[in-house]
Amino acid sequence: TALEEDGGIRLNWTHPGEGGRWAVLRSYDEFGLIEDTIAFTSATTWFDPDGLEYPGSKAFYRIVPWEPDEVPNVTVGIEDFEGATLELETYDEDRDLDPVWGLIEGGSFGEPGQHVAFAGDTWKMQTLDFPIQLDTEMIWAVDVMSDPTSRMQMIGFGDGNDEMWYVLWGQYAPNTDSLIWTYQGWFPEEEWFSINLPVGEDWHGRFGNNPQIDRIFYVNDSSDDDDQGVFRLDNLRDATGAQPNRPSIDFDWQWIDHQNPDSIIVQFENWSLDSDSDSLSFLWSFGDGTTSIIEHPRHTYPIGGEWPVTLHVADGYDRWDFLTQTLSNGLITQQRGNFSIGCVGDVILARGIISRINDQGQDAIFSGVRDILDPLDLRFANFECPITTSSDGHPTKGILFKARPQDTNIISDAGFQFVTLANNHSSDYMEEGLLETQRLLDEHGVAWGGAGMNDIAARQPLLMNYNRMKLGIVSMCNRDGHYNNYQPFLDAARDRPGFALWNRTGIEATVGLQDSVDLLMYQVHCGSEYSFYPRDGDSVGADSTTGEVEIDDPYVIFELQPDSGEVALRHYAIDMGADLVICHHPHVIQGVEVYNGKFIAHSLGNFVFDLSYNETMPSMMATINIGDDDVEGVSITPIWIEDDLPVVPTGEFARAILDYITHYSLILNTHLVRPPDEEIAYVQFDTTYSRDEVVGARQVALFTHDNDLKRTAPQFLNWEGYVS
Repeated sequence: TALEEDGGIRLNWTHPGEGGRWAVLRSYDEFGLIEDTIAFTSATTWFDPDGLEYPGSKAFYRIVPWEPDEVPNVTVGIEDFEGATLELETYDEDRDLDPVWGLIEGGSFGEPGQHVAFAGDTWKMQTLDFPIQLDTEMIWAVDVMSDPTSRMQMIGFGDGNDEMWYVLWGQYAPNTDSLIWTYQGWFPEEEWFSINLPVGEDWHGRFGNNPQIDRIFYVNDSSDDDDQGVFRLDNLRDATGAQPNRPSIDFDWQWIDHQNPDSIIVQFENWSLDSDSDSLSFLWSFGDGTTSIIEHPRHTYPIGGEWPVTLHVADGYDRWDFLTQTLSNGLITQQRGNFSIGCVGDVILARGIISRINDQGQDAIFSGVRDILDPLDLRFANFECPITTSSDGHPTKGILFKARPQDTNIISDAGFQFVTLANNHSSDYMEEGLLETQRLLDEHGVAWGGAGMNDIAARQPLLMNYNRMKLGIVSMCNRDGHYNNYQPFLDAARDRPGFALWNRTGIEATVGLQDSVDLLMYQVHCGSEYSFYPRDGDSVGADSTTGEVEIDDPYVIFELQPDSGEVALRHYAIDMGADLVICHHPHVIQGVEVYNGKFIAHSLGNFVFDLSYNETMPSMMATINIGDDDVEGVSITPIWIEDDLPVVPTGEFARAILDYITHYSLILNTHLVRPPDEEIAYVQFDTTYSRDEVVGARQVALFTHDNDLKRTAPQFLNWEGYVS
């Protein structure tokens, strides 16, 4: 149907199937000799504001299905395991103890041909006749089956100097940087799977080069007699040319008259397409801190502004891209930048917090910090629990969090515009729980990032525009569960869901966003739990975690120093182009650091969390003040967790927490300045004129005898603090 509406034409149509996209064609010629494509849409309605543009003329419309092309299947064979022989040699005599292998009739997925099978304790190496030059975009694929699993079943690649291994199945989860275990435990046994391996980016992230690969490793490790499995492989190939395309993004807009002289309405028209997918999702950032997931949204702006508008589009294969265009209306009176971002640590609405909600109401969760949250322009947090009704929990994790869908509005009502889902609890209820969480956050207008149905989706940045500045947020995590052998592990891969993995590979794959935004922030869930400041001497990437602990576990050991390799990785992100690195996970606060002029919060601690260790009660909020081009300053507000909920301490209590943060920041060569009349500390970016000052004092203290010890009562000092 075509009906007049608001000075234009409203089109409505029906179709027998579900989903799909439509092209809306318009002609002023009844024979359709000259047609204009005026829209692409997944809806079954469209408003054409120009349908009555030519008085006396009729507009004729056609609605036609838009059909995507097939994904090209352009692969280059590396090893198909066909032929009478396969030349393999022993990889390591100390490991190749009971080799059993051979070429087996029947290809993968029931196809004709052959595949190779390894059993026993077999470590073999194949030397390639023609080495293959790697590049960072290269993706290899292989068909694999565990029939059933062994101690470890792996495929690896080498260049004569370095080696990189993918662990696909196995009960054993060793901790070494040369092993990639993201698929381990994900795929069922006794079934063929085709797995994509991003060998190019994985290799460069570990070794920093693009070599020629000249050898392949095959392993079925059955060191334990109880783990006698068979590892089957077929069709190892270069699948770089068989990957889906990214969407092609375009949009324009129309100004719509509005009766309010101080504002104007804009109708956005989305022209985005994808050559091989008709399923598209959208995220608009309107330039004023608000977002929308509607395909063709309307938005109201005040007069006299300039607004960078970003449209982010993802297709059915989770490939994505974005486009930013700038709108302006009238004389620009709006300042560039000059806004604040408040970043806080771990927030859950699960476990003991549910009791707080039931007893005190939803408003109580953030009531103790409303006075510091409300003045902020933007508010970001780590949201560390799925919101779901699913009962399909992770099969091996000991601690599972789950929030109730009816409590989702607590996050939006507190004004949080963005939460990161890149953490070790976002997949507590597996794929179903993650998808439900994302859907509920979308419905409540809270943007999210850091987790998805594969690693490409999980690495998608959140693009948020505010006051004529473009902010890019990448969320990542490295607490993947391998340290406790929580299979399946929690990080996403090319063919499985999870969070975006925080490592050099992940940084290199995302840091190029710096060229498209004014500020690039990494929100990272990383480090060892219950650790206070960086320890020297650890190797980069080493893992010193104690793992997850039960609430109120009396045997928790509070490490004073987390892995300094973590600090090196955060520095690497800054060196590669990040402007801000905001970290959480240890449940305790750590010092802040200015590194090469950029700000790093090493751990913000908890914010809404039901731990009862004294060490986890102090917390903080980092307020990042944006100037007209860059970070203008950062202030630290002390927080105290009182009965699981955040409150703002005052007086000596607040100053004691700030003293604590100041002390651990000095270890990182970073100074905090606190004016005498404020209970906030300011990070000093320029230390050119800083100086250390030693103050001497003498005070009479009376000793009391306690057996063989002499003690004094705590002595109040003339400056802030105590000594005893």
